Amino acid sequence: MSPWLQFKQPSCYPNECMCEFARDALIRQPSAFWSSLSYFFLAYWFYREQRIKTFDSTLWAAVIALLGFSSLVGHGTFTQFGLSMDFAAIILIISFFGLIKILNRMENSKIKTVFLLGMFYVATLAGMYFMDKWSRIGVSILVFFFTVADVIVSMGASFLKARLLQSSLIILVTSFGLFLLDELHIVCEPMGLWHLHSVWHLGTAISIYLYGKWRFSVR
Repeated sequence: MSPWLQFKQPSCYPNECMCEFARDALIRQPSAFWSSLSYFFLAYWFYREQRIKTFDSTLWAAVIALLGFSSLVGHGTFTQFGLSMDFAAIILIISFFGLIKILNRMENSKIKTVFLLGMFYVATLAGMYFMDKWSRIGVSILVFFFTVADVIVSMGASFLKARLLQSSLIILVTSFGLFLLDELHIVCEPMGLWHLHSVWHLGTAISIYLYGKWRFSVR
């Protein structure tokens, strides 16, 4: 029996969750679990490519890795707490540059900046713990739209020339479409070895990598 079954299960469990069936095993969703390693790979690749490794760029790579770890825990355990970690990391990624802008204006030390970002992650995790699946997805979409709107308003017409940003958004939106096909069980083989949610992981990892590359190229 899976050791994770003794913990609180997601409200969608067992039949209203993502397509991949949560197995009675140590790793409950192997396809989504192993595809989460893509975040670690691209976090490393992003960090390796930075000629000048600033505190902010190093922190961005660390946050991508945190998303990978949270996704591993979420899909490995498939518990309410694990999935809350996953969504909290998604919110942190989306909000990262807005938070960094605020924290830099406050002239915090590096240790305090890391601490405050950690507290944001923990507070978001706590909030996500008490939400159902679609509420978490809805909050993530809302935060994403506010972030994109802020970027476009701040850039003006130059948005049309930001190829890395445009590529990042196209890949992300396409991946989200595949995510919905999986979540709604439109394309679904519950016990299959590969799922569209895994493609979502790969797509979002590439999108996040390109977004970070663009962000640090325009500074």
